[in-house]
Amino acid sequence: MDGVARNGLGKMNQFTSGATAVISTLGLMIGAANIWRFPRVVAKNSDSQGSLVFLIVWLLFTFLWSVPMVTFELAVGRFTKKSVILSFQQLLGNRSIWAAAIIQLILFAHTCFYTVITGWCLYYMCYIITYGLPGNLTESELIFNDFTASRWPILFQGLCCVMSGLLLVKGAVSIERANIFLLPILLAIIVFNLFWSISRPHAINGLKYMFNPNWGSLGKASVWVDACSHNAFDTSAGAGSLLTYATMMSRDQPIVKYGILLPITNNIVSLSSGITIFSLVFSTLTPLNYSQTEIVEILKTSGPGGTGITFIWTPVLYSSIGVTGRVIAALFFLCLFCAGFSSLIAMMETVAKTIIQFGIKSRLVAVMVVVIFHFLCGLPSSISLFLLSNQDYVWNVSLLLSGLCFQGLLISYGSNRFRTDAVNNFTTGSDCYLPVIWEYICKYICPLEAVGLLIWWFVNAVTKDIARHRPWYRMANRGIFITVIEWFLLFMLAVLFNLLSAVFKPEWYIDSSNHQLSKEETTIKPDDPEIGGNDDVEP
Repeated sequence: MDGVARNGLGKMNQFTSGATAVISTLGLMIGAANIWRFPRVVAKNSDSQGSLVFLIVWLLFTFLWSVPMVTFELAVGRFTKKSVILSFQQLLGNRSIWAAAIIQLILFAHTCFYTVITGWCLYYMCYIITYGLPGNLTESELIFNDFTASRWPILFQGLCCVMSGLLLVKGAVSIERANIFLLPILLAIIVFNLFWSISRPHAINGLKYMFNPNWGSLGKASVWVDACSHNAFDTSAGAGSLLTYATMMSRDQPIVKYGILLPITNNIVSLSSGITIFSLVFSTLTPLNYSQTEIVEILKTSGPGGTGITFIWTPVLYSSIGVTGRVIAALFFLCLFCAGFSSLIAMMETVAKTIIQFGIKSRLVAVMVVVIFHFLCGLPSSISLFLLSNQDYVWNVSLLLSGLCFQGLLISYGSNRFRTDAVNNFTTGSDCYLPVIWEYICKYICPLEAVGLLIWWFVNAVTKDIARHRPWYRMANRGIFITVIEWFLLFMLAVLFNLLSAVFKPEWYIDSSNHQLSKEETTIKPDDPEIGGNDDVEP
């Protein structure tokens, strides 16, 4: 079988075991965002006193957003064995395809700029190994500016796309092997950097600041919006990629346990990365007589879109250690690349599965299309730091929209019906019972979180602009107006996809004037044989 189970058509469609499923899914979750983005988001939502309030809110959303949404997404994928779009169509009927298309398009937009950041990590690792570390901040800024103004970002973005495509051609077997190789390296480097950074003199200053509260921060909209949206971004909750990986899981996989343990493990990695960066920055800059306020400002504002702390300051900080610093810096960027690449594989696989089920029979051709489109659509972010910062801002918040689409699926299908048919009665292995409280969190608390935070975020952004005597409708790269415009275009594309699928894929459209009439088709008894399509042919 060469590592994966095969169906009757001889196509690869399942992970070999629970261990490989967990490793691959963790590889999807633990990405560059844990290491590159999380410390910056923590710093951005800190004030002169500390970061603890943000960390508490972030932890709260782990259990009130990430855990229930990850569990639901895994359950949908394992139950339907189909892509995001066809899962919605099977469970709700024809008119739901636009909502699934929104999820798919948001993930696609995420992946396009994610290929750029992953390419940056690979470039910096190669640069440090070849040329060493910059001696000071000015030199580091010159390296960064020369790099971003050159064509190197395009080359390394393309390289990451091609490498991902080569691994995706063979499906689950390559995904398993890649993650079995990448994840241990990633976790080993994270643990090493954590213990090394906290053992440095003055590292305690960073830890004291990070875990010191200012309870007044609870009233800031950005704290709550960033805590929830980054949780979704970090754990891939509601993004659609977890659903795709779950199609490769068998009925004996304990997805309720996975839904609890995987987000918690992922967020432990994020917290470890935050501790590492805060300890490193404080331990390096405190002896140079930087004040706490100055250090925090560096963490918040360095570089476009917050990239500076990783690609400008981190090499300078490691250079203060000498030769050892060069080795650790190379390992740091290797860690970043492994994290980004393992997530990139999953994101591109999600799009590939959709294209295959849209009618391209050959997996090789589908993967080639995915690689080309991600490269071309990621080019603007490779060329322009303005656009890269914009894409990071817009599509991070948009994950709340993806979550709302998944919550709409659960509510429309019937939360109790889904919990019974697709989870508790469907699992054949040993798993935790999914309690009724999960229904209430997904049906009531999660939608209220998403809608409430989006409204609060919008009102807060407009109010701030008015207070600063500037129009809220200005075309700022991280502004509310450009975000709304991009979301409107996203919605129009989703509706267009619904119309095009009706024309070119009429076989998707079952007779479902009332989607509840399809209960016999969508309910699977626990004594039924293993079901599911496969990721290489149309179901």
